[in-house]
Amino acid sequence: MKKKVERRQEEITQLVLQKRQVTVEELAAQLHMTQETIRRDLTVLEEKGILYRTHGGAVIRENYMDVPMEYRIRERHDIKKDICNEVMRYIRNENSIFVDPSSTAIPLGKLLSYRKKVLIVTNCLEFAEAAQVSKNQIILLGGTYSHSGRRTEGHFAYDMLQKMMFDVAILGMDGCMGMEGPGTLTEDAIALNRYVMERARTKILIGTAEKFERRTTFQYARFAEFDQIILDSLPENFRNVMEPERVTEVYRREN
Repeated sequence: MKKKVERRQEEITQLVLQKRQVTVEELAAQLHMTQETIRRDLTVLEEKGILYRTHGGAVIRENYMDVPMEYRIRERHDIKKDICNEVMRYIRNENSIFVDPSSTAIPLGKLLSYRKKVLIVTNCLEFAEAAQVSKNQIILLGGTYSHSGRRTEGHFAYDMLQKMMFDVAILGMDGCMGMEGPGTLTEDAIALNRYVMERARTKILIGTAEKFERRTTFQYARFAEFDQIILDSLPENFRNVMEPERVTEVYRREN
């Protein structure tokens, strides 16, 4: 039964690769399956990072950074919220924090309503919008606007960071397969993340387990440089490169 499901999902993957965009209706007709079954398969393939869902179908995911932030935010939202609840343990009233353009961090914006007089610095427009309900002060770094990531980047952001220090920096990653630390797909993010880490007292890395199975281009730090790594569950093949006391697993992934 498991192999049959895997074969069907492989067929769906091949069809999406060929057509780049498909509907649930056409997949169901071509594979002689119910639309409900196809929707479940598309959900699994989305979690694996192969595609992302659209209304009534799916489109191929050629590059994770090309996926609009609005879609990335919806991926595994409940898991990301649980991760952010854990992050809140490290944020105190009157702290200054930096939050990078990670979709995993978006739920943290509303949770900051439970803290007072926090100075929030970010280059992520989505996070700034999410955090405005907290009534805390927000500084949005200036720079060149990235449409796909809804973030700012470039030397204007670095110039602003030169005048700042942070109690806590919350950073994400695009992937890390084959690396000794978190990676990013943009060259600009390497310098900015390094800049922030040098100015932060506590450095926290957040991410979901599938990020450990994604390849990326640039490694911007080593895992050992973070004071805490917070995720849903850590893949077994990474346990020997992590210091257990620095890793918080919100819960183990259910098989």
